[in-house]
Amino acid sequence: MEKPINIFVEGIADEKFIQDYVSHLLNIELSKNDIIKSEGWTNINSKKGKGELIINKMISNSDNGGLNIIIFDSDSDYEKRRKEILKWGVDNSVEFQLFLFPNNSLPGALEDLLEKIINKNTDKKILTEILRIPKINFNILHEYNELKNKKVNIDFKTKKFYRINAILPQTAKAVGKE
Repeated sequence: MEKPINIFVEGIADEKFIQDYVSHLLNIELSKNDIIKSEGWTNINSKKGKGELIINKMISNSDNGGLNIIIFDSDSDYEKRRKEILKWGVDNSVEFQLFLFPNNSLPGALEDLLEKIINKNTDKKILTEILRIPKINFNILHEYNELKNKKVNIDFKTKKFYRINAILPQTAKAVGKE
């Protein structure tokens, strides 16, 4: 029997990237039920609402022999965010593995990783809209508002959009350190 895995991410872009990356790297198709969007550190750190739901989901998954993985942005201070999340786990008696974007050792976010791996010829306007992350520095932020209401579906696993193999060696070494 396979071990149930819950992956806790911050938002939609993280969910999409993780689905595509796991599919590419491990040839495993994750469902939307495998990935739980927390909407950020402040939400899981709250004692009520989303935080309480996440704690309960992690405890239940661990009780069933499952694995919990948190994949969040390290933001401006990698070590501080790492310590905060690990302390939160101890304080709430939850078990998980931790990975912080962009590379589990530096400050930053998913967007920093994407800037390094997205093919230079990709239409940046489409990527910005799909991922809903106007933070990517593509010098088109002023165009973001024009794109907000467009719906475009793209499979980011294709080499046309990602140079996904560019991150395999670094990520493979970093996963599981916690």
